[in-house]
Amino acid sequence: MRIQKSAGQKPASSSLWIPCLIGALFFWGYTGGGILDPENINWLLASNGDPVQHYVGWNFFRNEPFFQWPFGKNLAYGEQLGSSIVFTDSIPLLAFIFRPFSAVLPSTFQYFGIWILLCFILQAVFAWLLLSRSINERLLLIVSTCFFVFSPPMIWRLSGHEALMGHWLILAALCIYLADRRKLFLWPLLLSVAALIHAYLCAMCAAIWLADVIRRRYFKTATARQLTLEFAVTIACLVFVMLFAGYFVSKSVSAGGFGEFRMNLLSFVEPGPIWSTFYSTQYNGGDYEGFAFLGVGMLILVALTLVTMYRNRDSVPWNRYLCLPLAILSGVLILYALSDRISFGPYDLFNYRLPKFLQKVTDTFRVSGRFVWPVFYLLELSVFSIFLRNVPRKPATIILAVLLVIQGVDLVKANQILRQRWYGGYQWPLSSAFWLDASKTYKRLAFVIPTEDTPNSGVMLTYASNSHMSVNGGSIARVSSFELNKVQEELRQEVATNHYRDDTLYVFTRGELWNEATDKFHDGFIGIVDGYRVLAPHWKGCTSTCGAVQVTARQSLNVSRTIDFSQNGSTDWMSMQTWSGAEPTGRWTDGKQAALRIYLGKVHANHVRLLIDLHAFVTPAHPQQRAVVRVNGEPYATWTFNNAEDVQKEVIVDASLLAKSNDEVRLSFELPDATSPESLGMKGDNRTLGLFVKRITVSGN
Repeated sequence: MRIQKSAGQKPASSSLWIPCLIGALFFWGYTGGGILDPENINWLLASNGDPVQHYVGWNFFRNEPFFQWPFGKNLAYGEQLGSSIVFTDSIPLLAFIFRPFSAVLPSTFQYFGIWILLCFILQAVFAWLLLSRSINERLLLIVSTCFFVFSPPMIWRLSGHEALMGHWLILAALCIYLADRRKLFLWPLLLSVAALIHAYLCAMCAAIWLADVIRRRYFKTATARQLTLEFAVTIACLVFVMLFAGYFVSKSVSAGGFGEFRMNLLSFVEPGPIWSTFYSTQYNGGDYEGFAFLGVGMLILVALTLVTMYRNRDSVPWNRYLCLPLAILSGVLILYALSDRISFGPYDLFNYRLPKFLQKVTDTFRVSGRFVWPVFYLLELSVFSIFLRNVPRKPATIILAVLLVIQGVDLVKANQILRQRWYGGYQWPLSSAFWLDASKTYKRLAFVIPTEDTPNSGVMLTYASNSHMSVNGGSIARVSSFELNKVQEELRQEVATNHYRDDTLYVFTRGELWNEATDKFHDGFIGIVDGYRVLAPHWKGCTSTCGAVQVTARQSLNVSRTIDFSQNGSTDWMSMQTWSGAEPTGRWTDGKQAALRIYLGKVHANHVRLLIDLHAFVTPAHPQQRAVVRVNGEPYATWTFNNAEDVQKEVIVDASLLAKSNDEVRLSFELPDATSPESLGMKGDNRTLGLFVKRITVSGN
């Protein structure tokens, strides 16, 4: 990597207006500029996805008390699930800047368009500063800078994750790495800013910083005292900023997905469905998170660079002091990005087990594929350095200009798709006067039931944040599974007992619980308003006069149903005690006892038949599994399993027993032989396994 300045080179800072203009032009080309309107939120709400989460995170936060600790606490969004502005990916840096002015800002103010413009500009600025270390011809510098702004991994985040467009932070980290001056304040500043934008970008910058610290210590270009001071100041600043922003409000920062959201071995050449006009590929599972397509123009430049390297093997720049640590860092980042499941195009090649002590890291930074981004920019920087060292400036400028045009043409399809997003029409769906009355009556909005990413919640979240109502969930990046299960069970019990909070407007997302609520509820309004299923306790506001449709208890019930226990099923509406999480085909009981509740309603049948498809945890080392079954508290049967084959067990429930138990079936299992695979020498699973249930088929006779 060549970084020496050319003779007579002027400071790059004297021409920074040029990359600013480049960035602004790219921003206009990809968005049309309409998203800069601070009162335009339609482009965010139209997605009904991540951008809604980002906007409502800010919209809730702007109404939080100004003097609070941590400052980024945002408990109105999520309540006891514990939330902060960090965990809605709402770009805390800008939220903190605009929060003092919330009272005078428009009610629909959004800063995400401003942020996207800044990302394009700063991407160009830091690319310009990096490249200007070896390029002093202005035209060549302009063309080279455009390649870094024509970066598919950055532009792709326009599709729904604005905070992660901050790739300029990675370029800024490389600028500091290559700087010759002392860095006592540069690294703390950059890492603090990165932490106020996104944790993943902060981690990438921190990796480059650690490589810089180790490099300076190994090559003895800085004293141990200097590096110790820098390390202490950087860590102190970073911890304070994270405390201030609310990183530690959540009771859990772990999540599954490592090994799924990974880098593919072909990530640099695979454009996915839209990122090349010339050819397309399909993602393999979650490999889209490791998207690192270089673009056809850049790929041609890589090929030309390899040719020049072959012809001029002795002229390849290699500064051991600068390049060796970055090469090692790139190898480490690539290994992590690939995860423990290696894929090549559409094929999964093999997997391996990472050391257990790394689990905390992999659970926190589960989307490992993103860590290819620093390698992406180091690759681009190296290619330009080698190519320009071996090709005269004039032909190099012509070649790069032609390749830039090819790069632009290659990305036209993606450009068209992204621009359509900004100009798609959006109509706010809540037209009934019911919502205005409800905002004056209730202090809370409760989803029944919230999940880690409550489906189709964007409109209700926006309504609640505009109405200064707290909400019990929505879409939050990190949620404690224990707290979430607790909230879900409390709501199931409210429906089961027909006892609702007076200060809460309930919006039902689960059809099964909605049916149970309509059968039992009588003190207020329950019905459909603008397509949303709503329960309003002690309601005194408008109903039929504002288009709200009251529903009544069902008169005729079809008891037949199939309850799917797999990941694609919907058992989250059921009360389930001591069960493990859903797997691709079902769920395990996890303990010596397990129970579940199924509401059936008024059954016009003599009895109800349950067919349970299941198998037991039986191995040669653990040859028997017993299950003592109770139905609504009454002993029913004892099942004994001597193999692990799938079986179907039948449970018959008399209608008279249902009438005595609030029209529900409560199945409980005592599992005296339940044990963990780990106790049998099968490493990696310490759950206490008994029965694996795939589905329950319910019918009435």
